[in-house]
Amino acid sequence: MKKIKVFIKLIVLYSGIGLLALLIIPSDPKNAWFFGYSTNRVILISIFLTTIFFLVTLMISLGTNNKIDKVLKQIIFVLKNNKNIRTLLFLIVFFLILFSFVFLLVWFLFQKHSAIFLRLSPLCFLSLASGMLALNMGVSKYNTQFTKMKDYISDTQILSKRHRILSFFVYSLIFIFFGVYFYWGTVHADLVNNNMGHTDQSAYMSFAKQARDTHFEYRGGRNRMPIYPYLLALLYKEDISDDDFFDDGKLFNIRLSLILLLCWFTVKWNF
Repeated sequence: MKKIKVFIKLIVLYSGIGLLALLIIPSDPKNAWFFGYSTNRVILISIFLTTIFFLVTLMISLGTNNKIDKVLKQIIFVLKNNKNIRTLLFLIVFFLILFSFVFLLVWFLFQKHSAIFLRLSPLCFLSLASGMLALNMGVSKYNTQFTKMKDYISDTQILSKRHRILSFFVYSLIFIFFGVYFYWGTVHADLVNNNMGHTDQSAYMSFAKQARDTHFEYRGGRNRMPIYPYLLALLYKEDISDDDFFDDGKLFNIRLSLILLLCWFTVKWNF
């Protein structure tokens, strides 16, 4: 039961982090309904609050030998002794993790709807954190493909027990930071950076066009390093307008900066 308590406490912690992220995400005044939040946001907040309330109630009931405690013990007993239910449980855990990665992939592909994905990102975080935690804390008993995969991940110690809370806390902060960073980057690109002639942006666009037209033989005429314009040239097409190329370039810059930041975080975290 001690392990279950730790699991519930961590899920409450992750739910709290997700709720905090949901509250601080900028709101759209046009959709304000309750305390400045839209109807959909209020529903999401209610889901997180209900989850936290349910888990806290469950945690308080553990070890008290009341009705909830007895039901929970019965569920744990069934999970430990029923192979089919355990396999189903691992399937659900892997689905939660898979859902998170699919969510991020779809978000990356449909950037025009990033505001919607940003508001749903706390749910994605909770799904990923809960799935990884359940995967790491579970004890394999039956030799199925899912338990083999779980054992492999646990044996590689991707999430060390000693640093599990710290690791999830850091990962959650990075996840939230990336979401907010991407959102405000796109807002800045749409509302502020509207002049392609500002700070040599049009010059880099011209560099990229000429590089693409000359099959990357063009080296530029001034002191501009060619790697970035060459990357930008990959976005250019003959039938694309300057405005569309400018918009694609701004979005590319945000994605590139996220990748570079992720690399920087990885290097700093490991070295």
